[in-house]
Amino acid sequence: MGMGRLAGLDMLRGIAAVIVAFNHAAFLAKAPSIFDRSYLAVDFFFLLSGFIIAATYEGGMGRSGVMQFLRLRWLRLWPMIAGGAILAASVHLATGAMPMGIAALLLLALLFLPTSSGAFHLNSPMWSVHFEYLANLLHILLLRHLSSSWLALLAAVCLVTLLVGHGWRDLD
Repeated sequence: MGMGRLAGLDMLRGIAAVIVAFNHAAFLAKAPSIFDRSYLAVDFFFLLSGFIIAATYEGGMGRSGVMQFLRLRWLRLWPMIAGGAILAASVHLATGAMPMGIAALLLLALLFLPTSSGAFHLNSPMWSVHFEYLANLLHILLLRHLSSSWLALLAAVCLVTLLVGHGWRDLD
């Protein structure tokens, strides 16, 4: 498809992943983290992922290509999601959780769906992959058809909405 590997972007993605991993390790060890703003690395990872996906797939995307793209993204993401959900379900069951409740949560996770509260109880970081897939869907169905001017306007509206909702002081 579109472009070859970009070593610099691979390196930046790796650095972002290591920062997040260190922060999670510190949390699990109940130790202070030297990367207390590691969530920004997650945001960076989303931006990088969007750029790579758009550059790779956007050019030759016809009607059949949309379904193929969504299928390929699903197949790429699902094994990781399924593995994490099955492992978490096993841990919950081993610690005495209700089997029927865990079975329901596992089914939702395997279908890539949150609970009615919007959470992924078996694998809470799954929210990020879930929203990445939804962003891929929005991009492939709508955003790729917009001109640069419309995209800039949409970005400006999103920024204003963010600033009104959170204000400057909370904007990392």
